[in-house]
Parts: sequence; C-alpha cells; structure tokens
Amino acid sequence: EEEKMEVVPLPLANLCAENIVPVPIALLRKELWSKESVGMKAHYDEKGFKEITVGDWSEKKEETVVVEGEEVMDDNDEGSNAGIIREVSFLFPASSMVSANMAYEKQEIRACEDAKGGFVVRSVTQNPEVMYGKSFKTENQFLFQWVGPRATQVKISSQVNFEKRPNSFIAGQIESGVKQGTKESSEKLLDLLLMSSAGSKKKKRKKKEKSKWTIVIVVMM
Repeated sequence: EEEKMEVVPLPLANLCAENIVPVPIALLRKELWSKESVGMKAHYDEKGFKEITVGDWSEKKEETVVVEGEEVMDDNDEGSNAGIIREVSFLFPASSMVSANMAYEKQEIRACEDAKGGFVVRSVTQNPEVMYGKSFKTENQFLFQWVGPRATQVKISSQVNFEKRPNSFIAGQIESGVKQGTKESSEKLLDLLLMSSAGSKKKKRKKKEKSKWTIVIVVMM
C-alpha cells in the first residue's frame, strides 16, 4: 500500500543531491538520526570532523508571539514549528582558506512535516570563528519520502541565510562556497548510504550461500 506524503515542502535555493536509496524509510531514519548513528558518524569521519557532540532530541513546543498584550501561537506560512530539536557541534577541519574552527548546528523535525509517508529534517549551522561567520547561517533541508517498502527517496537542499548581508562580492563568495560545500557533502552522504545498502545485500547473499553449502555438506555426509 502506498504511503505518499500529502504535503511535500519545496526545496531550498540550492538542490544539492537527490536519489532513491534501497532502504526502508523507518530504518533510514533510525540509522541516520539516532544519537548513536553509525551512518552519520561515518559521514562525519569522512568529512574530517573532530570533537563531535550530539545532543538528545527534545520536544520543541510551538512558538508564541505577543499580539495586543496576549501570547498567541505563531501562525506562519510554513505551518506549526512544533516538533523535536537537538544541538550538534563539531570541529571543522582546516583548509587552504580557513583554519580549523567550531561549527554549531541545530537540527529539527517539525511535527507538521513528520507524517505518514515521509519526514523532513531541517538543520541550521553557523561557524562563528571564521571571517563573516557571525553574519550568516547555512540552512539544510533533508527530505525523506516513501517510495516502496524497501525504498526511500532522499532529496537534500540548502541555502545561505544572512543576518547582516555583507557587500555583494563577499556575499557572492560565501554563497558560492556554501553551495559547493553542501553539494559535495550531500553527494558523499548519499554515496555512503548507497554503498552501505549494497554491502548489507552482499552480506545477506553470502550468508544464504553459506547456509546452502552447509546443507549440501550435511547431505553428502
């Protein structure tokens, strides 16, 4: 029976990667977004992150705003922002352009985007130690959609959100760098998921072959 998402959010400004992964959506959620995720740890290791800390998921209540002296629910175009949230931090490796620096990330799964047929993980990351790092944040959107009992469509997009936009040349350099970096990171993550799923299939095949030969040997004896 199909379990399509009723409301699918539009991707952010930059579509970084998209593919169908031969893994059930529930298993993919557990393997990627649990605190002890082996898959995400392998992804962080591949990117050279150090000093990684992953917080626990906690409830995020719908935000309120004050209207005429009274608190009311924040009714925005994106729907309710209630759900679950956690914080992650890691030491970003040095490159030819910047020295090693800390990155601070907030990840959330909104209840309105956590429904039958799929879910969305939104993350906002800031590197305050780099030049202009306090003036912008990188937003990523991970969209997971049910395709079949053992298949999930993954679509990752990103964009830069400036708190105080620098001059057009600097802003362009930042946006270009983030676009390239998030694209490479997203492609690596999907490649890792595809390779992991292929590896698990090979293990299952070997196990079946081993069982088959065991039966043959027993019969021959």
